Amino acid sequence: MGRTLQIFFISFIASVIYANTLQNGFVYDDNSIILNNKPISNLNNLPKLFTNEYFAVSKEDSYRPFVTLTYFTDYVIFGLKPWGYHLTNILLHAFNGILFYVFACLLLNKGSVGYQRSYHPFFLTLIYVFHPVLTEAVNAISYREDLLVFLFYIATVNLYIFLKTESLSDSNLSVLLIYLLSCLTFSLALLSKEMALTLPLIICCYEWIYSENRNGGLQSNLLNRYNLGYIAIAFVYGYFRFYYFENPMRKVFYTPAINERLLAIPLLILSYLKLLSAPVSLSTEYVFLNVSSLFSPLFVVPFFVIAFFLVLAFKIRKKNKGAAFGIYFFIITLIPVYHVIPIANFMAERHLYLPSAGFIIAIGSVMLPMSPKISNTEMIRQRQLLITFIIMLCIFFFAIVNRNAVWKDDYSLWSDAVMKMPKSYRARYNLGVCYANQGKFNEAIQQFQIALKLSPGDMDAHIELV
Repeated sequence: MGRTLQIFFISFIASVIYANTLQNGFVYDDNSIILNNKPISNLNNLPKLFTNEYFAVSKEDSYRPFVTLTYFTDYVIFGLKPWGYHLTNILLHAFNGILFYVFACLLLNKGSVGYQRSYHPFFLTLIYVFHPVLTEAVNAISYREDLLVFLFYIATVNLYIFLKTESLSDSNLSVLLIYLLSCLTFSLALLSKEMALTLPLIICCYEWIYSENRNGGLQSNLLNRYNLGYIAIAFVYGYFRFYYFENPMRKVFYTPAINERLLAIPLLILSYLKLLSAPVSLSTEYVFLNVSSLFSPLFVVPFFVIAFFLVLAFKIRKKNKGAAFGIYFFIITLIPVYHVIPIANFMAERHLYLPSAGFIIAIGSVMLPMSPKISNTEMIRQRQLLITFIIMLCIFFFAIVNRNAVWKDDYSLWSDAVMKMPKSYRARYNLGVCYANQGKFNEAIQQFQIALKLSPGDMDAHIELV
């Protein structure tokens, strides 16, 4: 199977596994951001995306104008037909599969898209597009920012690696054009979601692991001439995002104290690793896991597990570059959602849409042979891996189809969340709203009362009970 056919198959299969989302409606935040958001139906509001009126137009909490621009585009084409918005998400996921394929080729095949060694990037890409933990980002239209930030983030990394590995002449105009294109894609990634701010660190990490000048230090790795441009763009974006475009109407929500949030970081990372390793009992809601002290097993065990992986990545960075880079990619791209700066969700599956790329690259690099010459014993092992791979994809396929069905409507979604996370205030409250909309007031009251026991100070449930 040639590379062109592999790319076609990736985009095709990524679309097929999410085809049943086309029958789903608007759910969760889709209602406020799209269905009940009249400003996106008027193209005259487009210029407001780049003014401080953005939040009144978008109904978003954060400044993500490129995401809102796609909602305008969808409205022009599809009106308020939810299948059209879901179709856009499916196409984005399919295209992201292609970008991941190029990413895997560049990292695993000696840094060159044209290096024909094996089907390894193809297999890893299938794992990525089939992974059930990505279903939230694909199903929730209002979380399209995760699809878009992946698209532009990985495109930027791919362009950078191509620029560094293809030995282009510094005087060649193509160098400048490719670099400017990478600056554009990085800018669009930032305008899609704040997670893109980690890109300069990823570039530094790539230089440290893959560059021949591995011992060049901070100046040559982080402050190389290309990365300086990305850093400058990040600083400009940071000024506008956190100063000029700070949302004055941002929702106030309860968040644990800073010391509690910091103590929970190792457990949070380990929980994400668990989700990626065993994507079972997926939920749209996860509750904050309180870690009481530095001596708590909930801190000590995850801390040493994460430390082990970081040390392992450092030790193997010369022998297995892909595995080392994948580990650091996962850890670094998760930084914005470590809850150091309070965010609405302590933990969310959509946060893994970008970091999961590093996890899959790391796992694939460890399991795949490092030499093109394969012994008979290694061939048997590879056949066993192939059988395991096929079985895993079949399981993932049915998991995705079933999970897509959960996102059919709000009642289905929040019933599932309450069943899996009964101590989630938000799940209880939203299920109560669903019951109230169905005229099942006794059931609604019951859910609101449970929600108040979980979060006595929240006003929404009090208002619903009045």
